[in-house]
Amino acid sequence: RGSDNGKFLAPGGEVTGKRRPLVDLGAVEPGLVNAMFTRSTAALSLVTLADHCRYRLLANVAGDSYSARLKYLLACGSTLFQVDDAHREFFQPLLRPGRHFVHVPPAMHTLPHQVRR
Repeated sequence: RGSDNGKFLAPGGEVTGKRRPLVDLGAVEPGLVNAMFTRSTAALSLVTLADHCRYRLLANVAGDSYSARLKYLLACGSTLFQVDDAHREFFQPLLRPGRHFVHVPPAMHTLPHQVRR
């Protein structure tokens, strides 16, 4: 989960390897990243699409969540950190890193530096 102080919001879903680096980074740097795994069946772990717009920073990481949510995250006006994913939405070829989102490699090793910039 995130907070409205600019920390990341990592929505719930099942534990997946693709989200593990974000959660691990949150354990090492909790002041920078506030992310955890939650159970998708727990009512308190649900974050609506509208709730995402309360956050200054958002991360779009593949996993067991709403697969077509990228367009809603972009509409929030928040800084979006997009992690590489083999699956693409039809409009993604039109998006440009640095203009529409901040590109993040799957290992997320560059994320702390990118957030601090």
